Amino acid sequence: MSEYLPCAAADCLNWLETQGQKRFCRGDCRLRTHRAEVRAGKVALPHRLPPEPDFGARVRSVPIERRAVFCYADPPYPGRAHLYPENEAVDHRALIASLVADYPDGWALSTSSETLREVLPLCPAGVRVGSWHRQHRPDNERPHGWEPVIFCGGRRTRGCVPDTVVAMVPPGWDLPGRKPERFYWWVFDFLGLLPGDRIVEPFPGSGAGEAALQAWLGRGNVSDVSNVSPE
Repeated sequence: MSEYLPCAAADCLNWLETQGQKRFCRGDCRLRTHRAEVRAGKVALPHRLPPEPDFGARVRSVPIERRAVFCYADPPYPGRAHLYPENEAVDHRALIASLVADYPDGWALSTSSETLREVLPLCPAGVRVGSWHRQHRPDNERPHGWEPVIFCGGRRTRGCVPDTVVAMVPPGWDLPGRKPERFYWWVFDFLGLLPGDRIVEPFPGSGAGEAALQAWLGRGNVSDVSNVSPE
């Protein structure tokens, strides 16, 4: 003999025949009940309470209530070491492993659009890829007009910092890969850098990063990259 139970929806008067774990007579009853539980705080939606990854590295920004240590790495891109006087190639697998182990607060890594396919699989799953747009050389057939920047971790702040920036390289720079000040400010803001934090640059190159940091510390707003004037 069949047994009948009332629908679990509070505003429904229908009865349903017991079949396993079924609690609602219709799909809209189940949906209304779920939405009510979300509003009451009994259920957390996945996008409101994302689970932490289980691969050993924090890739999302979180609130940090202490002084943090970040890192920005701008090594010679794979296959480009010959452009520099040292002519020393970098083992990106070992570099990324050290970034994950030594800078759990967050780090950023520059590479090229051509080598992104090689570098990105070496990073923890879920890292963010930002884009730096710069001027290109019109005399090239297929000029490089942007470069990717891989972000991992960081501090969550109230400012709105997009994952892309337009920063032109001043003319006359003879060091390949040198970044403008506006680019550094974007990286600092995206990582959530605050006065008192420390940021390490293992490949300082010309030292433009240190000069950009001092200028960044002296500006008025340290949380909104949209307020930065173009070069």
